[in-house]
Amino acid sequence: MNYKPIVSVIMPVYNAEKTVEQAIRSVMGQTFTDFELIVIDDGSKDKSWSIMQSLAQKDPRIRVFQNEVNLGIMKTLNRAHSMTNASLLAQLDSDDEMKPTRLEKQVAYLSVHLDVAVVGSWYSMMGRTEAHDRVLKLPTTPEEVLASMAIENPLCHSSVMMRKEVFQQVGGYRPEFRNTEDYDLFLRISKLYKIANIPEVLVRNRLSLGGQSIGKHKQMILFFQLAQASHQYPEKSLEELKKELEAKLDTAIEPNYLRKFYWTLTKTLIVLGLYPDAFSAFISLLKVIYKNDSK
Repeated sequence: MNYKPIVSVIMPVYNAEKTVEQAIRSVMGQTFTDFELIVIDDGSKDKSWSIMQSLAQKDPRIRVFQNEVNLGIMKTLNRAHSMTNASLLAQLDSDDEMKPTRLEKQVAYLSVHLDVAVVGSWYSMMGRTEAHDRVLKLPTTPEEVLASMAIENPLCHSSVMMRKEVFQQVGGYRPEFRNTEDYDLFLRISKLYKIANIPEVLVRNRLSLGGQSIGKHKQMILFFQLAQASHQYPEKSLEELKKELEAKLDTAIEPNYLRKFYWTLTKTLIVLGLYPDAFSAFISLLKVIYKNDSK
């Protein structure tokens, strides 16, 4: 491909037949049109690949690829980034969607703020209808984002646009991480460059219960803490830090913590109008209570 667009949009896909078309169409409906969309199917077992192929036939800006075997999110993301032709990289998950002016506003922001390497935005959690959406406001200025970075991830991954040279400089996503690969990446970038958020909702993010099981939540906490520890103690290896954290993890995930988590999740899903999911989250809460009370 000789043509070099201004933006490369990256979308990893795995078993997303119910949402991938909506996600792709939200990219193709952007007011800013000088982009390519790189969509990689990571060995889906549903109809995701055929949907991707069908949409790619209708617009040459859509480039679709398929991993021969399931590689996992980090390797798929890094593969997608290696295929990009633009100097600006935008991320979107296959179950989320962009607002029509997202790319336009982020390109404009980065063209003015040359000292900023990564820019995200506020986002909304996707409800049963758009009227049910819940807006999440994140820190906006580089100073606010940096202050928040050591405590939590102040960026929505699906809202991020970054400079390709910076992504390559820090080595991309590290395959050792699961669930928090984006937080680890942003922490490494924050040591060298400024990061900001545009104070406007530019993406709609789908809250998936697939990653909210007790086991996966423990895993998420482990790798979240690993990203922070690696940021604080760069002289230590990831393997060494992970062993230290695993030894403490069981005491960190206490029943009261899980009760609070699932109760908050249940209430959030009710506000979003996602009542079947809210019921599932409430069942998880009851399991935590029963497990603790039966000891």
